Amino acid sequence: MKSSAADPSPAATPSPAPVARPCWYYATDVPKYDPIKTLANDPAAATPASIAAAKPLVFERFDDADAARLERMYAKLRDWREEQGLGSLVQRSAESLAPEPLPPVPANPGASPSAEALHRRRNSSAAGAIPLPPAPPFATTVMLGDEQLFEVDVDAMVRYPLYWPGPVVEVRRALWFAPTGLGGKWIPVDAALNRQVEDGYQRVRPWQYKVQGGSAAAAAEGDAAAAAPSSPPPTTAGATAPPAASSKFKIPEHRQPLFGPYLSKFAVYLDDHSASLREDSTVAKLQLSVLSAVGAPQTAMGLWLIRGYENLPHVVKERELALAESAKAAVADAVAKAKARSATKAELAQAAAEAELAAAAAARAEEYPPAEYADPPAQPSFDHLILVVHGIGAKLSEKMEAVNFVTDVNELRKGVTQAVGLHPALSDKHVYLLPIHWRQSIQFATEAQAVESESDWSDSGSDVSDTEAAEHGDDAQPPPHSPASTSSSAIDAMASAATARKGDHRTKLPSLDELTLPGVPAIRTLVSDVVLDVLLYMTPRYRAEITHAVTREMNRVYRLFRARHPDFTGRVSIFGHSLGSIISLEILATIPPPVPPRASDEGIEGRMRADATVPHFAAYQSLLVGDAAAAFLSLTRTTPSAPKSHAAVAASQASGHGHGHGHGHHRKPDLVHTPLPPLDFAVDSFFSVGSPIGYFMLLQGERLRALTDQHPGGASTDQTRRRTVIRPRCRNLYNIFSNYDPVAVRIEPLITRALVDEQPFRVPYHKGGLTAVKQSLDNATARALDVFKSSSNFFSSMFGGGGSGAGSAAGSTEEIAANPAAAARSLKNMDPAKKAKMSRAERRQLRAAERDLRDGVSVLNKRHARVDYALQEGVLENPYLSSLSIHMAYWTDLDIAHFVANEVLKSVAEDQDEGKKRD
Repeated sequence: MKSSAADPSPAATPSPAPVARPCWYYATDVPKYDPIKTLANDPAAATPASIAAAKPLVFERFDDADAARLERMYAKLRDWREEQGLGSLVQRSAESLAPEPLPPVPANPGASPSAEALHRRRNSSAAGAIPLPPAPPFATTVMLGDEQLFEVDVDAMVRYPLYWPGPVVEVRRALWFAPTGLGGKWIPVDAALNRQVEDGYQRVRPWQYKVQGGSAAAAAEGDAAAAAPSSPPPTTAGATAPPAASSKFKIPEHRQPLFGPYLSKFAVYLDDHSASLREDSTVAKLQLSVLSAVGAPQTAMGLWLIRGYENLPHVVKERELALAESAKAAVADAVAKAKARSATKAELAQAAAEAELAAAAAARAEEYPPAEYADPPAQPSFDHLILVVHGIGAKLSEKMEAVNFVTDVNELRKGVTQAVGLHPALSDKHVYLLPIHWRQSIQFATEAQAVESESDWSDSGSDVSDTEAAEHGDDAQPPPHSPASTSSSAIDAMASAATARKGDHRTKLPSLDELTLPGVPAIRTLVSDVVLDVLLYMTPRYRAEITHAVTREMNRVYRLFRARHPDFTGRVSIFGHSLGSIISLEILATIPPPVPPRASDEGIEGRMRADATVPHFAAYQSLLVGDAAAAFLSLTRTTPSAPKSHAAVAASQASGHGHGHGHGHHRKPDLVHTPLPPLDFAVDSFFSVGSPIGYFMLLQGERLRALTDQHPGGASTDQTRRRTVIRPRCRNLYNIFSNYDPVAVRIEPLITRALVDEQPFRVPYHKGGLTAVKQSLDNATARALDVFKSSSNFFSSMFGGGGSGAGSAAGSTEEIAANPAAAARSLKNMDPAKKAKMSRAERRQLRAAERDLRDGVSVLNKRHARVDYALQEGVLENPYLSSLSIHMAYWTDLDIAHFVANEVLKSVAEDQDEGKKRD
C-alpha cells in the first residue's frame, strides 16, 4: 500500500535505509595525549581526566584508500566482538572504562606497559575482578598511506606517529555530522552519539514516511504536528541558522532517548537524512513553545544533525554547482549540434531541455557513493632504510613549533622520493627515512640534583673545618659577636627559609632554571636549548648517556620497523646532521659487530616482537588503564579519597622510550664505562652532513681509518704515538657539506695528509638555473681537455719513447699524488733495482698509497675513493648571506636528496645483482 499525506504509515514492505557510507576522520587541533609537551610542561598533568576533557573541533578526513583499510579492520573487529557477545563496537574512553573494575595495580606502575601486559590485564579473569573488555587475538592496527608513518588502532580509535614520539589524536567513524566545529563547521559526532542516533534512525525508519501526494497545506500541517509543544523541547545551543527541513516527510510523533553522556537529551528525526538533538528540560519546553509560535524551522529547534557526508550543505552546494556546469556544457553541446543541422527554434529548445534532463539524471545516478569502499591499492614494500639522527636544537621543538625535526625529515624524504622516481632503471624502488629522536631522553638539571656524596657537600659547602668539627663537635660555631658570626647567621637563616619553602635538602645541587638569569629570556632559552647540547656531549657522563640513548633508539626504531615490515631484506644506512653525525660516528667506531640470530634461538626476531609496541601509544593506554583502576578502587574503598594514579609516571617514561628520564632525586647509572650494545643491523652507508667531526677529532688527537680484518675492533689506540684511530663500522662513508657552512669541515686530511690539497668531490647539481648551464659548459670543456691530454700522451709514447727509472715505472711525484692507488699497485710489480732508484719523497708517497689501499680513503668509500663531498654553489649565491642559513638548509637541498638517493640505489642494485647470481 502506498503512503500519502493523509496516511503516514510506512509501506507494507519495509525499504532499506538510504545509502550512507561511513567516513573516517582524525582530529588535528586537540590531541588526547602529547608525550613531548607533557614531558616538557608537567608530566603529572597527563591524567585520564585530561584525556576525557580533550574535545577537538577540527577534523581531517582520511582518503578513500586509508578509509577502506580502516573499514576492513573495523568490520573484522566488529565480527569478532559479535561472536564473543561483547555488543557494539564503540570507542573506548575514560568514561566508558571508569565503571569497569580491574586487577590490582602492579607494584611498579611507572614502567611502560607492553602490549602483552595490557593484553593480560584486559583478559584477566582473577576472582572478584571484572576485567576490561577483552582484547582481540589479532592486531587491530592499520598503517596509513604509502609512506606508512602513522598508524590507527581501531580498537582504541586513535591515530599516532609510528616511529617517533608525537600526539595521540582521536579517530571517528561517523555517519552523523553536527555544526559544532570551529567556526560552525560540520564535523563528525563522537562514537557514542553516532551509535545511538543511528540505532534510533534504523528503529524509527523516517525514510519510509515520505509524502507521495497531498497539498502543501497538508505537508505544512504534518510539520506543525511534528513540532507540537507536546514533544519535549530542544536546546538552541549550536544552531547555525539552517534552512527549513524538507516538507516532503510526515513522520509520526516520536522521540529517541539517549544515554551515557547524553542522558538528558533525545533525538527527533526530521526526514531521511536529518535529525534534531534536543534537551529534555522545562526551560527547553519554554524555548520550543516560543520557537513554534514564531514559526521557526524544525532544524532550529535543537542541534541539527545530518546523516551522510554527501548530504552536508557545502557538499550539496558543490554538487549543485557541478551539476549546473555539466548541464550548461551539455546544453551548449546539444544546441551546437542542433544548429549544425539547421534546426528550428522549437527543435533547439527541445534539444536543450533533453540535454539538461540527461545531465541531471546522470548527476543523480552519481549523487551517492557506493555503500562499500573499493579495494585499496597494495601498500609498497621498502628496499632501503635510512635512519636520520638530528643535531643540536631539537629541544627547541618543545617551545617553538617552527623547529620540528620530523618536518625536516619529511622534506628530505620528499626530495629522496622524487630523486628515486627519476632514476632510469630503479624508479619502482622505495627508500624509507625514519627520524631518530634522542634529545628528549636526556634530562639535565631539570630539578635539584643530589650531589655525589655527603662528604663532597660538607667539604665544599661548610664553613667549619674538619679539625674544628673534631674539637668542638657538631655544634661548633664561630666566636660570638664576630663579623663572620653575624653574616653567616644571616645567610644560614635565609638558606634555611628558602630550603623550608622548597622542601629541599642541603645535599642537592640547583636546577638549571635556578641558575639562569631573568634577563633576555628568549635568547637565554635559545642558548640553553642549542648550545647546551654541545656542552653535554663534551661532558663524559652525558656523552656516554647520549651515545647509549641513540643506540637504543636506533635499535628500537629498527625493531619496530621490522615488526611492521617482516619481509624487509634491504640494507640500512645512517644520515647524521651536525652533532648527530658526531654521535653516529662515535657509535659506529665503538660498537661491537652485530650478532646474527642463530637457527637455534629467536635472536633479533624475538626482540623485534617484544619491541612491537609504540611507547607513546602504550603511555596513552596506561593512562586509561590507570583511570579505570582508580575508579574501581575508589568504589571498593571505605575512605572517600581515591588512590593517586601512576599513569603520569608511566606516560613520562614511555614518552622517553623507556630510557628513564628520572628526576633530580634519582641518580642515573654511570654509563661512562659501560660498553655500547651492538646494533641489530649492519650499516651500509654513513652520510655525515654539515658535520664538525674534524674539529672534535683534531681536539682529541684522533685519526680516521677504515675498519679491516687486521683491525676488527673499531676504535683503537696507538700507544707508541698516543693517537686514537677511529674506525667506523660501515661500508661507505660520506662527509657532505657546503663550502659556505661555518660549522662543517673536511675530514680527508685526518685520513691522510696527501689529500690536503685535493679538492672535495663535487656533488652533482640538480637545481637548474644559471648554475646548471655553467656546469654543462664546464663539463664539456673538461671532456675536451681530457681528450687532448690522452692524445698528447699517445703521441708522446709513440715518438718520444718510454722513460727509464722509477719515474716511468711508478710515475713521478705528481703522478703518484694524482693517482696513489694505481701507483701503489704498480709498485708491487716493480723491479727491485728500479725501486732503489726512487727518491725519498717518491718512496714516502708510495708507502702512503700502500697504506691507503689497506685502510685509507679508498677503503672508507669503495665507490668513489673519496670521503669529502662539497655542494656546488649557485652563480648568484652570496657566501655571507648563505652562511647564515645553510647549516639548517640541508634538509631541503635537492642536490643532497639526489646524491643520497643515487648512492643507496647503488646498494639496491648490488643486492639485485647478488640475488640474480644466487638464482
